Amino acid sequence: MNNCGDDTMQNNMHLSNNEKNGKRCFFLISNRNYFFALCVLIRNINKFYPNYMIVVLEDGSLTSSDKKIIIDIKKSTEFITCTKDDFCKKYNVNINSKSAVDFIEHYSHLQYLKFEIFNLLEQYDTVMYLDLDIIIKQNIDELFELECDISWRNGVTLLNKMRSILDRKLITLKSLEVNVDDKTQSLNGGLIIVNKSFNFRAAHAYSVEILRKLIDIQGSMIDEIIISLACSRFGLNLIALDPEIYNVHPQYSTIGTKIIHFFGAFKPWSHTALQIFYRDWIDNYLYLNEKYKIESDNVKVVNNYGECIVQMHYVYMSFFKLFTNNIFYKILNELQTKLEIDDNKIIFVYSINLYYQIQYFMDSNKYIISLNINGYNAINSNLIIEETEQLVRNIIGLKKKTLKNSIYIYTDKFSQEQVLRGFYFIYKNSARLRRYL
Repeated sequence: MNNCGDDTMQNNMHLSNNEKNGKRCFFLISNRNYFFALCVLIRNINKFYPNYMIVVLEDGSLTSSDKKIIIDIKKSTEFITCTKDDFCKKYNVNINSKSAVDFIEHYSHLQYLKFEIFNLLEQYDTVMYLDLDIIIKQNIDELFELECDISWRNGVTLLNKMRSILDRKLITLKSLEVNVDDKTQSLNGGLIIVNKSFNFRAAHAYSVEILRKLIDIQGSMIDEIIISLACSRFGLNLIALDPEIYNVHPQYSTIGTKIIHFFGAFKPWSHTALQIFYRDWIDNYLYLNEKYKIESDNVKVVNNYGECIVQMHYVYMSFFKLFTNNIFYKILNELQTKLEIDDNKIIFVYSINLYYQIQYFMDSNKYIISLNINGYNAINSNLIIEETEQLVRNIIGLKKKTLKNSIYIYTDKFSQEQVLRGFYFIYKNSARLRRYL
């Protein structure tokens, strides 16, 4: 086991090698809070790739018992420990800024470190990073045979992710030594593949520099921005993965989908519909929980599937008139969002920090329209507060709740006949707010 604070880690993550096969490995990041999800994913990987190494970067919260369970699930697993103190010392960063404090509280200091995938190329020819809320459905051998430096599924453009800090001139592209335009892509960070075919040491060193420059001004998506900037800086040969096959949101999965990524608010461990329609995750969890007692309060196992399906039917029928309304399709065409359907909600996901939703309450036959801001970049907090207050003042009937790191704006004044027009009106009037999120 390695420690992220060791001097030897500066240029080389040296790993003892139990079962290297073809010098390929999976790279996962976790802490004790998501131990249950880590175990499920490792069992899922082991089903397809029993001889490939798994490297787990953790924050020191995994106990020796936790690690014994993981090794029992898959013997070819190594652990790298990076505590919060290790993180500060190794990367020479200060995490006292409001941006860093909020980011670490919402995620973890480990979330900054996806770029350590570059360092693993010291020991492996191909490394695949996966988020913990992923299911591998089919064999993915072809991803280990890609002839490229790096591969991912494209997210929004790089400039879009950096728009807030660039618009406010907190940093310039020149200072980052990159030449990017509106077409420069950035990754969705759930699935990343790198091959030992480029100067990975330089890419890693550059990533550390970018971390130091951005940690005080960029909140969410900083992990994706760092790797995307390194890709642009060194002109890496990128293959964009097919968004219908790899790293696919469950709503858009098909029979040909090989990797499903439950990104967003809804996870297979707590979401009724996902447990009904994607049995793989919950079946793995139930098996491991029976064998190792890995239960977690985060997991809400659905027991009565028949009752849940009936309730979902009634809720979906309540949305039927909305789905067949022309305004609904106008919204879908105009909003650059991802549509999700929860047990009783339609959610329009604008970004990782902002989503809109229409929620239906069957008992009272009531609709609630809301705008939800979560984990917003602390550097924008005053601007966001000002814009949300202005929004509430301008639209009669809007109410606002402010929690520790989130803002909830809502109204229940619209009937079923009015709800789409009301939603569209709220969306249009929050355009300025979206610039900061």
